Amino acid sequence: MSIESISTNILTDRLNRLLKNGIIKKEVDLNNRSAYLYSLTKKGLDLVPIVMDIYRWGAKYTEKNNAEKGFKKKIDSDYDKTVEEIKNRLITTHNIA
Repeated sequence: MSIESISTNILTDRLNRLLKNGIIKKEVDLNNRSAYLYSLTKKGLDLVPIVMDIYRWGAKYTEKNNAEKGFKKKIDSDYDKTVEEIKNRLITTHNIA
């Protein structure tokens, strides 16, 4: 089991699918050359609104959920601005070009 609480072979399969479909990119971690860093591509970044919609739906319809109330309120009050903030943070943090 990995730190993500998912079997290593399942995680590897899912990461490989995302890589193959151009949703994420994989780079060697410069601080630990035996490890890799995964980040979104532009194609992956375009999924942010979809993930946000799934998050909102789950927070609304799933009785016992882990939705952070303040974040959900922010999404509900200014969805477009919140999506852009998240995209910009990801671009800045992960050098998405």
